[in-house]
Amino acid sequence: MTDIDEIEKLFEKYDDEYLKFERIENPPSNHPDLCAFLLLDKLFPAKQGKIISSNDNYGICLSFSPEEITTISEEDVVYLNRCGVFLNSEQCLYCFVG
Repeated sequence: MTDIDEIEKLFEKYDDEYLKFERIENPPSNHPDLCAFLLLDKLFPAKQGKIISSNDNYGICLSFSPEEITTISEEDVVYLNRCGVFLNSEQCLYCFVG
C-alpha cells in the first residue's frame, strides 16, 4: 500500500497534465468530470453512497478517504489530473466547479 504523501507527490509530479483531457485516449464520455467519476466508480465498486462529500465556493470534495486514495495507481493519478481532479491540502480528491 502506498502512503498518502506518495500520492500527493504523484499529483505534484503530473501537475502539467492538469486539465489535459484531450490526452485521454477513448474516454468513456466527452465530459471530464464524468470520466473521473466513472474511473473512481470502477476503482471502488463496493463504495456505497454519494461520490461528492462536500462543497465550498470553488469546488467539490469527493468522498474518498486518504486510505482509499492510497490505493490508486500512478496511471490513475494522471487520468484524474487530466479530468481536473487533484489532491487538495486536506488530502481530499477535489475539483473546481464553474
